[in-house]
Amino acid sequence: MSLAAVPVFALARELGLGRGWSLCAAVAAVVSPGLIYGGRVTADGLGYLLALTATLLLVRMLARPTGLTQAAFLAAAALATFARVQ
Repeated sequence: MSLAAVPVFALARELGLGRGWSLCAAVAAVVSPGLIYGGRVTADGLGYLLALTATLLLVRMLARPTGLTQAAFLAAAALATFARVQ
């Protein structure tokens, strides 16, 4: 679950926030009360990380629409979906 801080930090930097605000966003992503039980449920941790990564790739794809960014977003979105299908 703590790996979720990485895509949130990168997303905040991609949106133009400063280093301090990006760090605050990353901390907020991993200290929310719903994440307390996340270490016990593997699918939740993986789905959370993949959904945040897909969001980061979506923002990058919208900023720089290339075939590579589109493929990366689609792959991350598909993985996030398959991680939560039960």
